Amino acid sequence: MFFIRHYVIFSSDASKMKEYLSAHFGISCSFFPHSEMAIADKIIFDIPETHPQLCEIEQSIASMAPPNRQQSRSQNSSGTDNSNGYIFINYFPVYSESELLNAKWLSVRCVYYKVTPTNWCDCEELTCCCGNTDYGAPIGKHYLQKAFYTVKRPVKWGKNFFASGARSEYNLFCNDIARRYLLNNHLNGVSCDPVLQKSNGQHFPDLFQLNSSHQVPDAAFCPISDIKEHKCLQCGMKMMQFQNSRAQYALSGDCLDNTIDFYKTPPLFLGPALLTGGQHRFLVSQRFYRVLKDNLLDRNLVFTPLRVI
Repeated sequence: MFFIRHYVIFSSDASKMKEYLSAHFGISCSFFPHSEMAIADKIIFDIPETHPQLCEIEQSIASMAPPNRQQSRSQNSSGTDNSNGYIFINYFPVYSESELLNAKWLSVRCVYYKVTPTNWCDCEELTCCCGNTDYGAPIGKHYLQKAFYTVKRPVKWGKNFFASGARSEYNLFCNDIARRYLLNNHLNGVSCDPVLQKSNGQHFPDLFQLNSSHQVPDAAFCPISDIKEHKCLQCGMKMMQFQNSRAQYALSGDCLDNTIDFYKTPPLFLGPALLTGGQHRFLVSQRFYRVLKDNLLDRNLVFTPLRVI
């Protein structure tokens, strides 16, 4: 596993930086000129941390950035590293196929954002929260879904089989082809709930929400790096606040049943901003992963191998 660094740089010298990075390091940058919505010209590019000239590239970027904007990187509210709002860096892990195939458990999310329920507020219940800010806003809210989602129109699937909700890439939806594959392969723990049409309350024939009645206990999660633990003062649930996009955690194997293929976690995952509330995630077995991979159903799904201890 290695990380790819995703750079977003705002600078009046962005055009020169783009040319320099391309000529000296062969880095392809996307350039966006200054507009009313941007503070300066912008370039976007990716660098793998395995790049043999990574240190030299970093030095070049630092030397070309405006002197009054160069500060030590800190974490902003979205979990990225920044330099006074001018250089943003996010980190994306890349796993080899061998790491994915050897993992006993994996987390899964979808980056095909196509489902926007119209009844978020009506069907989600706030159970409790970690506490409150000085001005009374709840921190680390726990949301539980209590009703089926409704949407205005069907999803245009194209070559995709899974989609995520507009508010979270950890809310998973699928079409009928994927649903039949999941059920026909007898993947234990998977349920496909209906999604309703807003106009008449009828089920969409080609849109389902993935769910599971099997929940991983909060005690199963063990932080490895860049995670701060919290404990809900009301229900006692352990919650994990990701400090940045390099955060990693492990699972206690004693808390998982090897006969289950699809688990749902409690809403214990927090981003750097506690006000965003806790999110759930789905954990899948190696068998689940192989069924989707072997049948070419994994388009726009992102799997993360999890360490089991």
